[in-house]
Amino acid sequence: PGTMAKYGVGPSDLTSINSSLIYAAATGFGQQGPHADYRAMDVTVQAMSGVVAITGYEDEPPLKSGPALCDILGGVHLYAAITTALVQRSITGHGAILDVSMQDSVIPTLCSALGAYYRFHDDPPRVGNHHQAKAVAPYNIYATKDGHVAIICIREGHWRKLLRAMNRLDLAEDQRFESMKNRAVNMSLTDEVVESWSTTLSTKEVFEICQANEVICAPVHSISDVLSDPHLIARGALQKLEHPELGSLMIPSTPLRFQGLEPPPVALPRAIGADNQAIYGELLGLSSEHVGELKQAGAI
Repeated sequence: PGTMAKYGVGPSDLTSINSSLIYAAATGFGQQGPHADYRAMDVTVQAMSGVVAITGYEDEPPLKSGPALCDILGGVHLYAAITTALVQRSITGHGAILDVSMQDSVIPTLCSALGAYYRFHDDPPRVGNHHQAKAVAPYNIYATKDGHVAIICIREGHWRKLLRAMNRLDLAEDQRFESMKNRAVNMSLTDEVVESWSTTLSTKEVFEICQANEVICAPVHSISDVLSDPHLIARGALQKLEHPELGSLMIPSTPLRFQGLEPPPVALPRAIGADNQAIYGELLGLSSEHVGELKQAGAI
């Protein structure tokens, strides 16, 4: 925070010239507050947001989340803030100065952990793949003959459908499993019942049986599985591009879909300096010779 203002192009400088300007800034911890000047990267924001503390297994060291969720959520909320400000400007004619914090953006994802904290009045333990408050069962990643699947039952009807899928309707009246509360108390035994079934079948078989019985289930896909997923390809969520060095790549597209409009084609990032002439020449009015001199001097 404050870097742009130091160079005379901060929000106050620019909005004083153009009151309809929307000036947006995304930082690790926001423009104000005791931590505003802290350096931030995804893993450090995860650490200070409670994400690392609740990820992993009890009695083992904490783990960071695999995806760069703070980076992405910060960007998504920045987009939302800019879009909202554009709507506001269309009504009022006024711009806005926007301050989006990566940490602020990730805090709402702790909803289950916060629920557990307020329920037990203490920091919730790390629970691996179980529900954060250990209040839902089955809720886990289960082994199969050749991989793993995720299965969750959040209603009694889901449990009955899973029993039917597993051909274990004999457990429907078993007191240990007759309610969500009882299954949560007997979580290890519930997991045993599910995994004793899932390990007799392939991942594909488990998934197909669950789908046929309306059980919430998904195979655990590897990155290579995801990049060849026919559903993502059919939706245009992944598009193929040729990279001059890496060859064929599957590149993520925008997740936004507007009825009647095709999503924009994906493109490789522009090389550093590829738009120097457009920026310094067309926008700033520098001659090609001047731009060339700046490049030769290492200034750009």
